[in-house]
Amino acid sequence: METTTIHYPLWKKAAIEEKLDFFAKKAKRYKLQPPQIIWLKETFFEKLYNANGSHIATVEMGTAELTYEPIKAPDGWRFAALIERTEAGNLLSGPLSDRLGYLREQQYFKCEHCYTARNRKQYFVLLDNKDRSKMVGSSCLKDFLGHDPAEALLNMQILQWLKEPDEEGDWGEAPGATWLAADFLKVAALTMAFVRRFGFRAARQCSELETPTYILINDQLFNHRLADEDKIQPTPEEEGFAEIILQRWLDVSERIRGDLAHADEWEYRKHLFAVNRLITPQPRQMAVAVGMLAREYKAIANERAGDNQESNFIGVPNEKIDIDVVITHISVEPNGMYGPYEIIKGVQAGTGNKWVWFNKGKMQQFIEGPCRIRATVKAHADDTRWGKQTTLIRVKRLD
Repeated sequence: METTTIHYPLWKKAAIEEKLDFFAKKAKRYKLQPPQIIWLKETFFEKLYNANGSHIATVEMGTAELTYEPIKAPDGWRFAALIERTEAGNLLSGPLSDRLGYLREQQYFKCEHCYTARNRKQYFVLLDNKDRSKMVGSSCLKDFLGHDPAEALLNMQILQWLKEPDEEGDWGEAPGATWLAADFLKVAALTMAFVRRFGFRAARQCSELETPTYILINDQLFNHRLADEDKIQPTPEEEGFAEIILQRWLDVSERIRGDLAHADEWEYRKHLFAVNRLITPQPRQMAVAVGMLAREYKAIANERAGDNQESNFIGVPNEKIDIDVVITHISVEPNGMYGPYEIIKGVQAGTGNKWVWFNKGKMQQFIEGPCRIRATVKAHADDTRWGKQTTLIRVKRLD
């Protein structure tokens, strides 16, 4: 009998026991000792990372000792892999299959026990003490081993399972996984910071060259590889916006709490986020939260900017002006004729007078909010959708 130590997610203990029962029934059929497991008390936590290196969850792991009857093979030989031939290619399984990838596309096989080339569906690869390989056809295995090859198949299954005990499950979806989570106010403040500097990018609107806002925020919060100098620090004003949004959502929660079953879907989500105060990096939850926070921020910014007031033209074409404004929108157009450019929109402070600037110069010099600018009026346009709007050029910040 051989003993090996395995590590497993605690939530999969029942599935492991079920798998071992399956092996025990097959072992009994071949008069082999069934595998035995001893559950140890030792536990530890293992971090999970996604492809971008972001830390997405922490899973509690258990430890166990598994004892099983080793494969019976002639002295000096051990099983490395089972090759199953299919029309699509060769399937490899077994404890050392990862070292034999070159066999996946091989078309010609010959049994090295009987030295006959036949169209067999299964071959076993064995290695000796010097790692020299021997390929044995399934029909020759009994003669080579001296016992029923079905025993070898069972042992191969056990060894493959020991190598990849979690192949049938995603630890990230584990009910026992402790997902990392960020405080609502931290996520909200970061959302304000990104939206004010770069605009909001929804996943469905992004091109292949763009990254959705929620992914950028996920990286800021959970990517351990992101250097501190690459992280955006929200300003006190942005943290203040986060506090305002939390209070607004708590007010919604208080209003609908008595009849949640009939609450509007968006109001119900505000209730959940505000009451739980935690947002996990699970893509759907973070995407919904960031989208709702960006929308709420826009509503507050527009209220403060007087967006519900009537818009009139600012100045006259070619006039140079110094005015106080509130920037309400910043977005980046990546596919301009001469490269990427910013679209910056706002209103004249204290009025509803709308303006727009297509910044084709140095970007990321402005953030959403109040400021004083010097600019030249380029044109006026009266749009049925936006109303009266002034296009500005040569915009410079004065404060």
